[in-house]
Amino acid sequence: MELLARSTLKAYNQVDLLINNAGIGGPLGPIWEIPIDQLKWTLDVNLMGVIYGIKVFVPIMKKQNTPCHIVNVSSHAGLTSNAHFTPYQISKHVVVTITESLQQDLIAYGYNNIAASIFFPFFVQSNIANTGRHLEQKGTSLHISEQAQPFLRQLSIYNRRGITAEDAAAILLDGIKKNSPYIFTNEQTKADFQARCKNILG
Repeated sequence: MELLARSTLKAYNQVDLLINNAGIGGPLGPIWEIPIDQLKWTLDVNLMGVIYGIKVFVPIMKKQNTPCHIVNVSSHAGLTSNAHFTPYQISKHVVVTITESLQQDLIAYGYNNIAASIFFPFFVQSNIANTGRHLEQKGTSLHISEQAQPFLRQLSIYNRRGITAEDAAAILLDGIKKNSPYIFTNEQTKADFQARCKNILG
């Protein structure tokens, strides 16, 4: 992240927009079966990647005192909870809280030149369902419980049928232009979150 910051400043002299987009699918199965090292790996990428981006770029934006925007990419899974997907969901739920807290901190400390948004992509065509390839290169395999195999196959199908990355980017840029704190690619995310809230509140 520090190298990225130096390279960006060298090329453009300032940073106007930071999009923290980090995401691996991670292991699948019940939390009591997930190997700790694979849980940590998922959190290091999905969660710490966002934190490192904030820590490196916010001081630059503060110093610039120019209009800036930070987008942290969560997921449909950042507002819902389902079986098999716990490590990924943990990381994406926390990204929501980090961003909302960042919004409040920027206001509380008077840095009104920096806006913060959360992006909630639903299914976007990507290789996220093939996360295990990274571990295979290191001679190990991603933990996928037997019961989670159908879920993984379904996830792969949904990913292939999702919107393109270009379409997702267009939605995101439109949300940034509108200064929307919450940006969605699909109304289904809102509907599922409403159902979850209704279940919580009774």
